Parts: sequence; C-alpha cells; structure tokens
Amino acid sequence: MLHLVIIGGGAAGFFCAANLHGLEKELKITILEKTSKTLGKVKISGGGRCNVTNADFNLNRLDEYYPRGGKKLKKLFSIFGQKETISWFEKRGAPLKVEDDQRMFPQSNDSQTIIDCLRRELPSQVHIRMKEEVIAFQPNKDGCRLQLASGEVLQADYVVIAAGGKNKNEHLNVFTENNLEVVAPAPSLFSFNVHDNDLRQLKGLAVSDAEVRIEGTKLKYAGPAIITHWGLSGPAVLKASAFAARVIQEKEYEYEVGVNWLNQSEEEIVDFLRVMKDVHPKKMISNIKPEAIPQRLWRYLLERAELREDKIVGELSKKEMNRLRENLFHCVLKAKGKTTYKDEFVTAGGLSIDELQLKTMRSHKYPSVYFAGEVVDIDGITGGYNFTFAWASGFVAASDIRKRVLEITANQT
Repeated sequence: MLHLVIIGGGAAGFFCAANLHGLEKELKITILEKTSKTLGKVKISGGGRCNVTNADFNLNRLDEYYPRGGKKLKKLFSIFGQKETISWFEKRGAPLKVEDDQRMFPQSNDSQTIIDCLRRELPSQVHIRMKEEVIAFQPNKDGCRLQLASGEVLQADYVVIAAGGKNKNEHLNVFTENNLEVVAPAPSLFSFNVHDNDLRQLKGLAVSDAEVRIEGTKLKYAGPAIITHWGLSGPAVLKASAFAARVIQEKEYEYEVGVNWLNQSEEEIVDFLRVMKDVHPKKMISNIKPEAIPQRLWRYLLERAELREDKIVGELSKKEMNRLRENLFHCVLKAKGKTTYKDEFVTAGGLSIDELQLKTMRSHKYPSVYFAGEVVDIDGITGGYNFTFAWASGFVAASDIRKRVLEITANQT
C-alpha cells in the first residue's frame, strides 16, 4: 500500500484528503498537525461564519484579488475555482449563500458547518496525528523521508506540505535546505495602528465607502473603513495592507495613511462644499455634513480643519473651506506598527511559485512532493480568496496523486 503524508491539518490539507475517496486499498493517508487542533482558521474566519469563497468568477481580474499570484492562478482556477467550490460543498450538505459584497458563507452562518463537512468527507483510511511537527524532509528515490520533532522518521511515497504561512525566515529553512527557492515572509491583511487618540475615541464608527492610500506610493484601495480602538480597519484597510505588505515592511511599519473619507474626486468634494455654503449659509457647520459621514467623525474632521462647531457656514473663508476639503479628500494619519487577528491574518511569502507546476501543485524538483495553501507565496485580499486558493490547491494535488496511484496499481496487476 502506498503512503501519503499531509503536513498540516488546515483547510488545504483536509481538502486534499477529502478528495481521495475510493483508494482505501491502494493508499494510506496520514495527516500530521503540529498543534492540538485542526481547521483552526476555518473555525474563526469571517467572524466565526467562515468566508468560504467569493461569487466574483471573473478570472481576468485575478490581479485585483491576489497580490501574490495574480494571473498565474488562472489555469489553477480553471480546473477548480469558485463554481466548483460551491458545487462541492452543496453536494455534501453544506450549501453556501452570497452576500451583498459577493462574499460567500454557509447558509447556516456557522463555520462549524464547513468543519463538520470536511471531517465527514475524510476517507476511512485517514489517520490524524496531533502535536506532530515535521522538522526536516528529504526527498529520495522512494518518495520522501520525514523527520519528526519527536525523533520518529516516516517514509512516504507522496507528501503534501500544507503547513500554513511561515512568519519567520528561519521557518523556511526546511525548504532552502532542499534547494527550493523561497520568498521572505511578510504579514498581510492587518489593520493600521494610527497614533491619534482623538480618532481612536471614535471606535466603532464606520464609513461605507472610503479610499485608503499608502503615502509616498501609488497604492490606494477603496471599500468600507472602520475606526477601531487601535486605529483603522475594514475591507479598504485590509486590502491596502495586502497589496502594500512589502512596502510597509520596508518602512519598518512606520508610515502615513491618506484617507479619502467619501471616496470621491477632489472636484466632487469641492462641489459639495460649494453647494453646502450656497444652500445653507445661515446654519452651523456642525449641522451640515455629507450623508456618509457619521456625526462624531464629522466633528473630528472639523477639529482637524481648525473649525469651531458653531461656525456659520456662510462665514467660512476660502482657507477654511480648503482645510475642510483637505480633511475630507486627503486626511493624512501617522501609523506605526500593525494589528493582526491572531490566526486569522495571512502571511505573504513562502515557497516561490516558480518551484511549482500550478495545475498539480507538484514540485518541479521533487515529483513526490506537493504544496498547498498559504505555505506557498500566494495570498489574496479579504473576501474568501485565500480559502479559494486553499480548496483549489488541495484539490488539484489530490487529483494528481489519485492519477499516479491508479497508474501504479494498474501496472502492478
């Protein structure tokens, strides 16, 4: 009997195993998980609902969703993408639903539905071993030799490395020791720590459509933005952090963020202020605001513009109008550091894409070794894109392993 070892008990590893039914007599499957629990990110993602995938099926827009990977993923998702993901879970009793922002969740609104589905779908010959860390692997003529932290050595015919993102360079040594190219890790999908106590006092406030840019670059991204007790978060911020992950790392996490609170052009904001002054000349400025701006945020912006709340609109000088325009269109905030959501954040970096045949996730150098999920230098923005890659990479690895196992057993008979 052939032996497959899957390193990592997360989404990609489980999905790979779950797509290897029908090989009970041909293939032994072992999942090695270094922690005390499996599917941890699945459990906490999407606020405990699990953002399984996204309903935007346009493969020509991959550069907008995957800062690392982009258009190179087109062939992979042509084999197993969002539509196939939806169908897979639907057929196995975990139907999904689409929300207004195109994110897809289980209809139950509970990540446990996805966890139960994945566990239920594991073939009977799968053996899960917890608290088992692989510290070295050595591809050989018979497959791959695995050295465990416990001292045990395993020989596998096939290995799928789905061990998740690595946040330190030394964690990638196991790859470089085997002459595999790696990309240095960098945090992605993090919130901005803004050192402005007045802004932090507004925690919980949100605007539905803001534009966030990293000052000194051309990087800018739009979407909802949320003020938190540490600064700024929300889809616009997380997307900016994903695409600017390397830039912000190079700045050693001291950077400036420019916020367009209305996500409108400068001309549109100037027009709004002009109309405001013409139509409501006798009202106090605190009582006239853009509809999308919460009242407390408006007061904060007035203070930044050095305007008293009881200032009469018709009495605003040109300089005062310009200061107000600037704070609506280009509000510059100093940020230092980052805030991540423990196991929910994503790491850029890992095994170089160039080391893999993406339609199978098989190593070019070592035919017995496959990679899946976040351990590869492929990551997406928030919205279900990282799980989409986890499902796809796990599926194609399983498909290639199945094909090879069946070919071997056919030749043996």
